[in-house]
Amino acid sequence: MKALKYGILVASALIVAACGGSSSGSFETGGTARLAITVETSQVPANPQGFQPNPDRDFTIEVSVRFTRADGTIVTDGTSVTLSSSNNARGVVSSTSTPNQTGSTASSSTSGGVARFFFTSGAQTGSVNLSASASNPSGSGSISSSITIQVVEASDDSERVTLTINDSELPQNILGFQPAPDSQFSTQINVKVLNSAGDVAADGTQVNLGVDNAGRAMVSPLSNVLQAGADAVATVSGGFARFLVTSGSNTGPVALTASSPDDQGGGAITSQPLVIQIVPFDGGSDRISISAVEAELPANVLDIQPSVNSQFSTQLNVSVIGADGNPVADGTSVVIGVDDASKGVVSTFEDPLETSASAETQTQAGTARFIFTAGRETGSIVLVASTDGDSGEAILSDPVSLTILPNEADESRLRVSGPATLPSNEDGVAPFFGSPFINELTIEYLGPDGQPGQVAESEIAVAIAPVNVAAFSTLDDPETEDVNEFVVLMGSAPVGMTAGVSTIFIHSFDLPGEAVVTVTATDAGTGELFSARFNVEVVDGAANFLPAQLDYIIGTDPVYIQGSGGATAKPMQLLVSDAGDNAVPNPEGNGFSYNNVVLTLDAPEGSGARLSGTGAEGSVNGEEIAVQTVNGIAEFSLQAGTETGTHRIVATVDRADNNVDNDLLDPLTAETTIAVGDGRLFSVELVNPILNAIRINRVTTGIDTDQEPIRDPDTGILVPPDPDGTYSLTITAQGSDKVGNPVLPGTQVNFGKIDAPLTPDNPPFFVFSGIEGDPEEAGFLFDALDTTEGFLDDLDFAEEAVEPGDTLALFGKSVAGNREHEASRIVDSVVDEDTLLVTEAFNPNNATGQIVDDGAVIPWVIGRSRVGVIDELVNLGEDGRGSVQLTYPIDAVGRPIVLWTQGTRQEFDQDTKTVAEVESMVFPGIAPLQLTATPNQVAGNQSVNITLCLRDGIGTPINGVFINAAVGGGTGSAAIDGVPLGVGSDQTANATSGNGCVVTELTTQGLIPDEDDLIIVFFVGSAQDTVTVVAPGSAALSVTPSRVVDNVQGPINIRLILRLTDASGNPISSVPLSGECDDPAGGVLRILNQPGLTDSEGLAEAIVQISLFDCDVPVVGEFQCVFTTESGAPTGTFTAVGLAPEDIGIISPPCD
Repeated sequence: MKALKYGILVASALIVAACGGSSSGSFETGGTARLAITVETSQVPANPQGFQPNPDRDFTIEVSVRFTRADGTIVTDGTSVTLSSSNNARGVVSSTSTPNQTGSTASSSTSGGVARFFFTSGAQTGSVNLSASASNPSGSGSISSSITIQVVEASDDSERVTLTINDSELPQNILGFQPAPDSQFSTQINVKVLNSAGDVAADGTQVNLGVDNAGRAMVSPLSNVLQAGADAVATVSGGFARFLVTSGSNTGPVALTASSPDDQGGGAITSQPLVIQIVPFDGGSDRISISAVEAELPANVLDIQPSVNSQFSTQLNVSVIGADGNPVADGTSVVIGVDDASKGVVSTFEDPLETSASAETQTQAGTARFIFTAGRETGSIVLVASTDGDSGEAILSDPVSLTILPNEADESRLRVSGPATLPSNEDGVAPFFGSPFINELTIEYLGPDGQPGQVAESEIAVAIAPVNVAAFSTLDDPETEDVNEFVVLMGSAPVGMTAGVSTIFIHSFDLPGEAVVTVTATDAGTGELFSARFNVEVVDGAANFLPAQLDYIIGTDPVYIQGSGGATAKPMQLLVSDAGDNAVPNPEGNGFSYNNVVLTLDAPEGSGARLSGTGAEGSVNGEEIAVQTVNGIAEFSLQAGTETGTHRIVATVDRADNNVDNDLLDPLTAETTIAVGDGRLFSVELVNPILNAIRINRVTTGIDTDQEPIRDPDTGILVPPDPDGTYSLTITAQGSDKVGNPVLPGTQVNFGKIDAPLTPDNPPFFVFSGIEGDPEEAGFLFDALDTTEGFLDDLDFAEEAVEPGDTLALFGKSVAGNREHEASRIVDSVVDEDTLLVTEAFNPNNATGQIVDDGAVIPWVIGRSRVGVIDELVNLGEDGRGSVQLTYPIDAVGRPIVLWTQGTRQEFDQDTKTVAEVESMVFPGIAPLQLTATPNQVAGNQSVNITLCLRDGIGTPINGVFINAAVGGGTGSAAIDGVPLGVGSDQTANATSGNGCVVTELTTQGLIPDEDDLIIVFFVGSAQDTVTVVAPGSAALSVTPSRVVDNVQGPINIRLILRLTDASGNPISSVPLSGECDDPAGGVLRILNQPGLTDSEGLAEAIVQISLFDCDVPVVGEFQCVFTTESGAPTGTFTAVGLAPEDIGIISPPCD
């Protein structure tokens, strides 16, 4: 259609003259400026259907108004011009920048001296006078110009364009489901076009289909159903142009009209309108309903994690009734979503920390349970739940609203905690650590992000009143050798704060009463002032020297039975205190001593265990002994016997006189239990450390070289000068006996792994694996009921086969009652496709005394080790732990692996059982994970390819991983790889390949010009990157890299590439760019080199410096540098992330 208009534009200058366009001025002084109106054509066909402006349709023409000064030069860009239509019924005007804002007048700004408008005809025919006006640039007053055009009857060739539709009635699409041929909210429309000879139009002929109300329905070509709008274009194929119409959220009639260029020229031929009905949608809301335990929640300004016990979270119950009126079957999937994730998010009970704008779980007893957690924003938030009906149709609940209330929680960012009562110091006891007349208070300050904050000058102000009741002191400052600040009592003073924490000590005097502690702090970043109060009650607390509190002091060293080879004695202490929390006096007086504690042992029958200690008469031992305290502490020990299990110890004192040698008048008891083990291996677990778990190996191990380590430019991790292309992962086995004590030192366990054969899929799986394995109890036979390829080799074609010497790994712990079937065995021979023999008998699975055979229920894997090596065995140490190294090439990162460790346990009946731990994982990379999305800024309302690359801390690609996605901000919607976000798995269709990257198609729609951008977050675990989808008509500024995690001690410089493009993705050159960065208090984030002018490719380069990480005082959080043009739009963002040491895999250089 546009090609037809270009043919008319050639004559535009002649039309101006022929139509008698005139210009006039009204002003007091200055010369004569001029407005010249140019139109595409002086005759415009009527628009009886009332379609919106569309420059590709013949009922819309462009009107150009050229504005020149009296001297003939053009006016300054941005000069406002107004265009008016004399008859709205015959046509309306609008600016080309806002075409749908139509009316009798419209305003537009000049560019290159020209202001551009659209004229769109109405239903009536006749002449229309278009008048342009503007302020006189040469003086006061205004100037104007006018032109007359004709609205003529539209040609009636409607019989040559006909529409057929599958369904003339559609339900309203209240949740905005995207167009899909099989959706109940969409139906297909076929448009048949005949040429002037009456024959079917040739393939490739362009057809336009439009609707008169986009709120009720939108159309899209069947070849690209997500490209939906008020108009759509398709081409004829096999005699028809095929479209999809999808209902909107409004009900009522919708008129559809199709048009196509006339093969004889002269404009377009248009069909008669086809009217369909959008009817109210009954989504079965009577069968699904939402109930919330709490309808109102306070705003979660400190981002407290989801928990049903939190005031910021509440339980949601979604009840689902089947078509038969009964609760649906257990396991029915239910999805719940919110309309504004800034006000709240949802998660499942199974994984409460995985929050999002939507969540999915399964029903139990007809109910699906979710957790809703409030966000920072206040107001009403709407929740809707959905499930699939018996015929696959969507069943939607009625919307339920929750209210997020304002939360005046700023004062909670400054907190004082500690004991609130204190005995009066009637005897004036001098201060000492542990004094009953001193309370320790902790003062904490949280920054706006809920993390430990920074205060101005690193000091807070503290005051206490009245000072005749109590005073305060601080920790001793080691730099003031002549003063001990702990004993310097103050009423008010500044107190230092480090990492958001201060400590003060409250000292009581001899008068009881209430002392009020007042704390004020000023935020170092914002200057905000916070205050907090804490009341300390000083009570009449003179010591009465009689027992009032019993506390056991017990070390963590394990104790074992006699003959085990381990420690058989367990030393312990009992602290006896009075009501003032003071140690009771030693039990002696008037030249006599007595016992003040009775200890009783309840041990397994026949064990021979006993207690031993020191009483008034000397050493004592037995199942019940009487002992003395010294400075309030009774020393005693448990001497283990020959039986394992729990040993109960009860201590008794007399509150009446602190004497147990006479009658017990007012007994006070306290008890504890000690687990006595045998030190023999009963359980083994595989663990690996969090920090420094992976080592980058060197070629010249143990040899000094002159070469220095190389710092990775993206992450700052130190890489050896001669890396050999392998990683080594520390794997630790933790062994314990039956009561949970560490196994005895020297216990040996073996290690092994399976990493082949794998399927060719991405991600791959083990060829020989399943969940229906059946080991023969106390035998050598293994059967699998779910083999896909069979154990034997097929001579007719190439395939994998189980071989003698392969490893069989069983995951018995994952099945209740089959712990003893957690095992590793070597394949001896293959019997048939589903059966094999192993070299060592399986455990009898008789922990209860009888053999338990649950059949084929054990998950299993069979394979061999082909990638990397693992140390074969280790002797466990005193803590029951031993570590080995798993070494593997870096190109194996992300590849599946089964690790196992296994030892033996000698039972008392001389039977030997294996004790194992089998775990499935992948070869890991170095933390932190790094995810990049390229490009990170794209234009909206189209489909673009995004390259996602997942790498470890030094850039090693990680393959076989699906990338998650979420959408936020803006008014549009998004889909990846054709699946809308929020209704599917929200993952890429394909996993990352060998280079760690995957290309995903990002499709966005519904973005409104000049509205907020749409933010797409791609993430794997804690690694994430964002793509900003820019609203139509806006330029875009991308920054690469857009996100860097600092794990280096000291500053690092990052090179940034900035690219400025227009809405079509074309580069914009010669534009000055600049940026500003957040101030990370205590850290560094600054721009060393500003980007300057963009080059011919729209590119500019900047250098930023980061220093956030420190082993002692890291700056934790996300901080941004924002780049933009002189006008302030568009913007591009670089994010620097600071982590704590425990959140980083490799630290460069390592922390001490």
